[in-house]
Amino acid sequence: MKNEEKILIIDDEINVLRAIKRQLRGKFNIDTANGGEEALALINATDSAYAVVVSDMNMPGISGLELLEYFKIQSPNMIRIMLTGNADQETAQNAVNQGEVFRFLTKPCSSEKLTEVIELALECYRDRERSKEKLRSMRQHVDTLSGELNFTRNSDSITSLPNHSSFETFLKDSFNDARNTNTEHSLCYIDIDQFNVINDVCGRDAGDELLLIIAETIRKEISHNHMLARIGGDEFGLLLLESNKNHALTTAQNIKKSIDNLQFIWDTKRYSISISCGIASNRDTNSAEELFKLASSACSYAKSKGRNCIYSYSCDDVGLLQHNEELSWVNRINEALDENRFQLFFQPIVPTNKNNTHYHYEILIRMIDESGGLVMPGDFLPTVEKYNFARRLDRWVISNVFCWLSGNPEHVKNLELCSINLSGNTITDPDITSFILQHFVDYDIPPEKISFEITETAAISNFEVAMEFILSLKKLGCCFALDDFGSGLSSFAYLKKLPVDYLKIDGQFVKDMVDDPIDHEIVKSINSIGHTMNMNIIAEYVENEKIFSSLKLLGVDFAQGYGLGKPTPLEQFEEIDIPKVADIAHGG
Repeated sequence: MKNEEKILIIDDEINVLRAIKRQLRGKFNIDTANGGEEALALINATDSAYAVVVSDMNMPGISGLELLEYFKIQSPNMIRIMLTGNADQETAQNAVNQGEVFRFLTKPCSSEKLTEVIELALECYRDRERSKEKLRSMRQHVDTLSGELNFTRNSDSITSLPNHSSFETFLKDSFNDARNTNTEHSLCYIDIDQFNVINDVCGRDAGDELLLIIAETIRKEISHNHMLARIGGDEFGLLLLESNKNHALTTAQNIKKSIDNLQFIWDTKRYSISISCGIASNRDTNSAEELFKLASSACSYAKSKGRNCIYSYSCDDVGLLQHNEELSWVNRINEALDENRFQLFFQPIVPTNKNNTHYHYEILIRMIDESGGLVMPGDFLPTVEKYNFARRLDRWVISNVFCWLSGNPEHVKNLELCSINLSGNTITDPDITSFILQHFVDYDIPPEKISFEITETAAISNFEVAMEFILSLKKLGCCFALDDFGSGLSSFAYLKKLPVDYLKIDGQFVKDMVDDPIDHEIVKSINSIGHTMNMNIIAEYVENEKIFSSLKLLGVDFAQGYGLGKPTPLEQFEEIDIPKVADIAHGG
């Protein structure tokens, strides 16, 4: 039985064309073209498309490779077969790479072999046509979903767009279809910048109105056959069918430009609106779920670059890889806080000029990972600071330190000072003072037993707030230490005004002070100035007896470091002989 789909045979040798036509007579619906120019003229003059094209490779004028590359762009569903007398591997590879050739056959080719390959090609063509029809059906489905006014479980109640669930289903179907048809679809993940500000300042009605305006603005920039959905509170998903990332980038830029030109007015006030957008393609990954994650990650990276940005996913972008690593830490820190997977450590602070039978130490923290191992602060604290976990983590530390002290009253009797670190983010928290005051009441801890450490940079960057915070707790009896002095702004003018009790010299100067005369003089100067201001001086990074002796000669009051005591879990405190640590430091 003769196949109805049309086959085009192209060769510059008329005898070859006649021979192939005789071989295939009665089996297929065949047209022939004597060379590339005649083939193009025939295709342009024919209304019906060809299902399969069989082309010679080496032809004068337009070569077979050029011709198949043209067909690949103009008729992507057409199945392309290369026929040539050159059987070398390099030629075959070029044909496959440049034209996405279905099969590579060498001349002379038997009637049976050619018939078999064309039959297989027709099956592939029919599969593509069926998938294409399915895609047309899905597009009609999109039109139906988007056009319905009745809110269903597949629609967003505010914008009437398909919702997250509906979008997810369509994305999976489209992804699978693209795999079958070798088609590229691109996903744009769009996030309204600082949408919560509109919601908080103007109210939810204003937020809903803005969502409608953004949805309509995006719709005007895309054709009806693409899929736009509201996939989150202030997030939209846009699946651009049969579009590569370059086309998606152009579309996203047009959308961004239109939204940049918006003036959102609410209660006579104007608000500038912007979006961030991440772009990824189905060719970046192997699953619809991963495609969604890549586009979301790209959008998050765009926001991290200052918002009002578009970022197209690239697997080898170092900045994106670092950003994704940070986001993985965000999830880990969140889970650790939710699951109480942090542990308190302490490190002794030893006087240089006397033995001390009372306890003086700094509280440190470690994270416990998913397998029970310890994570050092240098690994997670940068993310804590950058992604605003500091207030939550500092409150966790305060609560757990106070709870432990309350459960160890004999320890508190022998406690000289327990020092707790606070971030710059925490000291600007308007509720932190009342939080701490309530803990003193709830746990019955004497305020004079507690010192709070804040960094030099945090104190100076938030000077007025830091002053108010320090003074309010000093009235209660608490002490304050200025940490890492010398590492940041080192403004002695500010230091004069800060009512701190302890000045901690940054360890970068202490650790080499025995061998580096400049570091030695810096330590000496900070110690002298601090004493003039009636502050106690603590040197960090005291790693050995030579450093300790040098600090003692300078008259530095206290020392802290691995040479005097390594950080130890707080619950093991009673196992550590603190007076013995002091004796060892003093050569006892």
